[in-house]
Amino acid sequence: NKMNLSGVQTLRQDAFSSIKESVFHVVGRAMPLDESEQDSLARVAEHIEKSQFVVPERLLNAFHTSLKTSDMSSLTVMAGVSGTGKSAIPKLYAEAMGIYFQPLAVEPRWDSPKDLLGFFNYVTNRYEPTTLARALFQFQGLHGKDFAPDADMREYMLMPMLDEMNLARIEYYFSEFLSKLEMRRLVAPLTRENLGVVALEIFQGYKGLGADDSWIEECPIRLFANQNTLFVGTMNEDETTQSLSDKVIDRANVLYFGRPDRLQAK
Repeated sequence: NKMNLSGVQTLRQDAFSSIKESVFHVVGRAMPLDESEQDSLARVAEHIEKSQFVVPERLLNAFHTSLKTSDMSSLTVMAGVSGTGKSAIPKLYAEAMGIYFQPLAVEPRWDSPKDLLGFFNYVTNRYEPTTLARALFQFQGLHGKDFAPDADMREYMLMPMLDEMNLARIEYYFSEFLSKLEMRRLVAPLTRENLGVVALEIFQGYKGLGADDSWIEECPIRLFANQNTLFVGTMNEDETTQSLSDKVIDRANVLYFGRPDRLQAK
């Protein structure tokens, strides 16, 4: 039977061009290339002290080790009472290490991956990406030949931080993405051929005739976190928050911040 398809819109890459907009730009960083790991940690500790924060050496080493094992435990969670520096440590660590830092404030209403990565608006025929989605696209690499970010940052590192991540159910908005993060170590190194295991496909691709009857072939658009992306999260433990499920605990390194036993003036 013939159908009237005059109102049907065909999705094209142009509808997703908003995800190419830059979040970060390359900034010259004088980072020592031959610096040892211990010297780097000493520089981080010095930067934290200059910022008037007190972080025990054991806690800093634990945070650093958790990030190093991101292929096994894809998320580093810092839990404890409010005001103990859970949000400050990742930011100061990233500043000292030359890592691009992207804080994300989790809201109680988050209930799907759309809140984390964005959604396609069928009214405007445009993909509405979040800041995280645009940042991931900048840092992931392996872009199609005809669709790349305005500023390609694949040679740099990114640290997204889910601030107060348990205000909403983590399983609702982060579960699918967490499963993809876990698969990175099984397909390393990532190539165009094995991206389907770790990536979320937001555009299926297009093949067909254009307005001038010329053949058009547009590659799919995929969103994923490469090995240069380190996810961290903070969570408060009180009556207004949600507890972590076993699935999240099994896939994360959880660092607990105890309540300070004394006040110290700086």
